[in-house]
Amino acid sequence: MSRLVTDHLPLLAGALNGVKKLRELILELAVRGKLVAQDSGDAAVNSDSEDGWPFLLPSAWRWCSLRDLQPDFQNGASSRGDPDGDSIVVLRLADIKAGEIDLTNVRNLNLNASAVEKYRLNANDILVIRVNGSADLVGRFISCQEDIDAIYCDHFIRLRLPRHLINARYLQIASNSKTIRSRIQDLFVTTAGQKTVNQGHIGSLPIPLPPSAEQNRIIAKVDELMALCDRLETRQSDAQAAHARLVDELLGRLLQARDAEDFAECWGRVKENFDVLFTTEQSVDALKLAVMRIAVSGKLVAQHNCDKPAGTIISELAKHWEQKRNSRKASLSEVPVVEHKHPLPESWVWARFGYVAETRLGKMLDAAKNKGMPKPYLRNTNVQWARFDLSDLKEMRLEQDELQEYSVKAGDLLICEGGEPGRCAIWRESDREIYFQKALHRARPLCGISSDYLQIFLTVDSLSGSLSALFTGATIKHFTGEKLEQYVIALPSIGEQNRIVAKVDELMALCDRVKVKLVRAQALNERLAGTLVERAVL
Repeated sequence: MSRLVTDHLPLLAGALNGVKKLRELILELAVRGKLVAQDSGDAAVNSDSEDGWPFLLPSAWRWCSLRDLQPDFQNGASSRGDPDGDSIVVLRLADIKAGEIDLTNVRNLNLNASAVEKYRLNANDILVIRVNGSADLVGRFISCQEDIDAIYCDHFIRLRLPRHLINARYLQIASNSKTIRSRIQDLFVTTAGQKTVNQGHIGSLPIPLPPSAEQNRIIAKVDELMALCDRLETRQSDAQAAHARLVDELLGRLLQARDAEDFAECWGRVKENFDVLFTTEQSVDALKLAVMRIAVSGKLVAQHNCDKPAGTIISELAKHWEQKRNSRKASLSEVPVVEHKHPLPESWVWARFGYVAETRLGKMLDAAKNKGMPKPYLRNTNVQWARFDLSDLKEMRLEQDELQEYSVKAGDLLICEGGEPGRCAIWRESDREIYFQKALHRARPLCGISSDYLQIFLTVDSLSGSLSALFTGATIKHFTGEKLEQYVIALPSIGEQNRIVAKVDELMALCDRVKVKLVRAQALNERLAGTLVERAVL
């Protein structure tokens, strides 16, 4: 392998999909004559003009079309069997594992002797996958290392080549290189979702042909380096699993904090090892979720005696709904003990979402409506986690008496009813006219309750999966208005809600800064690895 690559193997292997790229590089170097040393004692292949071929080859190599190698093609057996025939193994696509033939779970078919002989597989034969829905599988070459007492179904083409010209294992390596693989994919014919190649396609492929002795050296070197890649992947997998266990353990300790003081102590230990612990985007996301879970359990910030207990908010809400004379909402005031999710600080209470906020579903879109003025509105796709994507806003017609009913004001919490139910964001623009469609719930908190706090609670239950118990629908999930109203939340005092939001914002900003550094470092590593690969191939 190129000295440039071996000297920088840790960098290349550590890049995003680095080992995968390393495998691709090994194959590309192999077919360009740059993987093993040239031997002047090798018998040179008769050389043709290099014009029109993908790249220049070493002097002892030559380009040829596969059809120039005197191939014998045979499509696979489509017979359903002969009652009086002999039992024989029939290879299917399911018997190809990681590019090799796997005989551990095969099926048999009764065929007469002439059919068996026609489709039998010998050493140095190649099976080419002829048809499949996957673009990654079609046109793949699988070499037979020895005679196999089996035949093959009509999903394959058998390719038999003179052994003195080319080793089937080398041809398999060449066919998996990026250069040849891209040529194969250009030849696909797609019908009804199935991609196919035929004998003519395969025969037209350009093949970089080295001397026979070098083919054998290339095969040995590729096998050696692919085994190295296997070991690298195993080490990475083991290291990632160990890292994930360590992160889970420390986040578990955070989640088990008794109170805000205990959390602060645990957080100090985590912060000391931040650069070691949070080295992946997944680990940072796990930390963010843990922080929010701790926040809504009453352990993130200290309790203040001067805060009015959350029970006073419930009393104010009772007056609000009494004045509204809304008996349905008033029925949401009680949360039985059986629905309490976990213990709460003394000053907190359990409450139903529909009791602490005015909720309603958006307007049904009527594309045929020609009354009213076109107005911009929010759809499910506009609402992302804690933000809005306004790059694709649509308009619908609203009449004058509908404007207030479906308007969105600063501080409103918009919650997805379907798609990814529970995904939510707070509208913060006070000077922009906007409305909302039926795929969304609008929630307006009452009595000073914080939209940001409600958003945190919804996010925790959405990402942890506990909110899904409220969804309806077998395949397409929905978070109905009734279920949203019944949804139970833990409610602290207004003062503590605001302190929780401020602390969560602070810690989320820290996590986001860490994630930005990770993404930048990863992108730089990938660029450097890409440069190494390009220089190695040239």
